[in-house]
Amino acid sequence: MCAWLQVRLLLVLNCKFWGIMKPEPTNAKDNKAVAVMKDSTVVGHVPRNLAPRFFHFLRRDVNKAYAVVQGERVNRGTGYGLEVPCIYRLFGPPVYVCRMRELVNKLLIEGHL
Repeated sequence: MCAWLQVRLLLVLNCKFWGIMKPEPTNAKDNKAVAVMKDSTVVGHVPRNLAPRFFHFLRRDVNKAYAVVQGERVNRGTGYGLEVPCIYRLFGPPVYVCRMRELVNKLLIEGHL
């Protein structure tokens, strides 16, 4: 059985599309980085405050995640560079997807998203 979670958040990107999210443990700036890939090319990254959660979720081969761009890029001047509204779609066994839902809800409640 597979479950899925849809989360509306911001993603650092440079164009409209959907992309596959992949952990990037060899990233020089952040070993918990999560890249967004389009045609085997890194086109953006998940924001740093979310990346560790997605990184651990995606380390399990049974879990998958996609970023679907929903709007135009914007620079809000908060130090994150260009951001694009998107939906993260997470797929995997219910136990892992439900855990991600709990973690994201906690971040929302605490005001980190």
